[in-house]
Amino acid sequence: MTQYASLKVLVVDDSPTMLMITQRVLRQLGFQIIGECKDGATALSRIAQEPYDLILLDWGLPDMTGTDVLAAIRADRRCDTTKVLMITAESRQQIVEAILAMGGNGYVVKPYTAETLTNHINRLFPLNAHDTATPAPAASGC
Repeated sequence: MTQYASLKVLVVDDSPTMLMITQRVLRQLGFQIIGECKDGATALSRIAQEPYDLILLDWGLPDMTGTDVLAAIRADRRCDTTKVLMITAESRQQIVEAILAMGGNGYVVKPYTAETLTNHINRLFPLNAHDTATPAPAASGC
């Protein structure tokens, strides 16, 4: 069992190709509980129903911006421990700063490689050098 096997992840992206690529990388990392949705409203509904440890959130969704979804996630106290990694085609400094200021735990610029996504996720869930235990999954809420 890998360090990620018990963690729940939600991938929010309106591109079927990006969903497929992202899910492939997550499975290679050992994630076994992977949800997906293609718009912000569905994502927020799913998040309200069950807890997630990690949310990979596209910046540009068809019904709302990724930052709108991020703001709603961060307004929900049940999501305090949920890590949110924004996925965006934008790399302008002001956008990056806005993501981080709103409580995003990082961002990945599209197009990205499996190695880039892996590195970002590993930074969000580091293993303690003296403790190789599995990170605790989200207990409740988001």
